[in-house]
Amino acid sequence: MFAALGLSVCSNAGAQARADSEVTLTPYAQIIVNAGMNTGTAAPSQEAPVGAPAGSNVGDGLPTDGSFVLTSRQSRVGLKGQYVLENDLDATATVEIDFWGLHEDGGPTGITQPGPRLRLGYADIGGKSWRVFAGQTWSVVTPRLPMSISHSAIVLHTGSGALWQRLPQLGVSLDQALDGGEGEQRLGVKLAVVRSVSGEPGAGVITRADNADPGAASQLPGGEAHAGYESKLFAFGVGGRFAREKFLTVDAAGVAGDVSVSSWLASLDAKLTTDWFWLGGQGWTGENLNGMFSRQGVLLTRGSTDPAQPAFAEVRDVEALPAMGGWVELGVPVVESLKIVASVGAEVGDEDKLPVGAAKSNLGLFGGVFYSPVKRLTTSLEYYRTDTRYRAVPGAPDELRQGLNDNLTLNAKLEL
Repeated sequence: MFAALGLSVCSNAGAQARADSEVTLTPYAQIIVNAGMNTGTAAPSQEAPVGAPAGSNVGDGLPTDGSFVLTSRQSRVGLKGQYVLENDLDATATVEIDFWGLHEDGGPTGITQPGPRLRLGYADIGGKSWRVFAGQTWSVVTPRLPMSISHSAIVLHTGSGALWQRLPQLGVSLDQALDGGEGEQRLGVKLAVVRSVSGEPGAGVITRADNADPGAASQLPGGEAHAGYESKLFAFGVGGRFAREKFLTVDAAGVAGDVSVSSWLASLDAKLTTDWFWLGGQGWTGENLNGMFSRQGVLLTRGSTDPAQPAFAEVRDVEALPAMGGWVELGVPVVESLKIVASVGAEVGDEDKLPVGAAKSNLGLFGGVFYSPVKRLTTSLEYYRTDTRYRAVPGAPDELRQGLNDNLTLNAKLEL
C-alpha cells in the first residue's frame, strides 16, 4: 500500500570565524531529502500534506488520488552572529533561508525550480534575564513544536504545530531564575508587536510586491504574549494573540465600504519530561484563526449588483468564524540514538456558521521512529493520516462529507 525512500544531508559546520575579538560568526546548514507516498489527494502540497479534499480516498476516490514524491526543498542554510558589548550585554543576529518557495514560471517547480524563502531574519540585544528582539522569528505563542523531519503538520494547517509560524515582529523577553541562578527553574514572559498576517484566500497570491492583505489593510499591528514556567521535569505556559483585519465591501447599491473583524486566540501549553518519556502539547481557542480550515477564518457574504454576472459577486459582509484545536505528543527514548514518537492533533469549527462544502473539522494522526546512527545524522520513518470532514446537505454521499489521506515517508537529516 505504501512505498517510500528518503535521504537527508544536513550541515552544521560549526566553523566559526572571528572578525575581531568580540564578534563571532557561525555558519550552519541542513540538507534534507524526504520521499514518500500519499494514498489520497494531499493538500495543499504533496511534500507536506496537511489535509484532504472532499472525496479523497473515500468511496471511489478522486482521479487525483495517489502520489509519490522525492524532494529536498526543506534544505536550509543560515548564519548566526554574536557581538559582545560588555560582560553582561551582547547582541546576536540570525539569518536562515530554505528552498520551500517556488518560482512563478512554469515547469516542475517542486523538482527543479525551488526558490529561496526567508525562514528567520532577526536580531536581539540584552543580557541573561532580558532580550529585545526585532525581525522575523517564531511566534511567541508557539513555544513547542511536534517532532517531524517530513514536515507533517500534526495540527493541520498550522505548520507542524506552529500557530502563525514565523512572523515579522518587535518584542521583549524576560527570564527569571527561581533557584538562585542555577537555571533549572525559570519564569519567562514574552511580549511582541507583530505584523497582522491574514490567511484568507487571495492573501497568499505570489506577487513581486508586498500587497496589503486584510491584516495589513487594518493599519494596525497584532499583539502576542506568552508567560510560562519551566524546569527540567515540567513546563507550562499560557499565551494569547489579538489582531484586526479589514475587508473591502460593496453594498447592494454599488457603494464601496469596508468591514473590520477581529482575530484572537488564547492558548495553553505544557510538557512533562522524564528519563523514560516526554509528553507535551498545546491547545487553543479563538476566532478568525488564520491558516486553519483551508485558510478560511471568516465567512464572506456575497451579492451581485448585476444579476447577469453572478460570477463577479461582491463582498457584502464579513463574520469571524470561531474554532478550537490542539495537539498532544508522546515520545519514548528507547536508547540515546532511537526515539519512538506518536501524536494527534485536531481542529474543530462551528458547523452552523460554515457554508456547505467548507471543512468543519480536521484530525491528524502521526507515528514515527527516529534513529541517529552517527552524530548529526537523523533518519526517520514517519506515518501520517489526515481525516478532514466537510459540511454537506442532509443525505449527501460520504464523498462530499469526508477526505482521507495516508502518507508514509522515509527521511534523513545531516547537520553540519
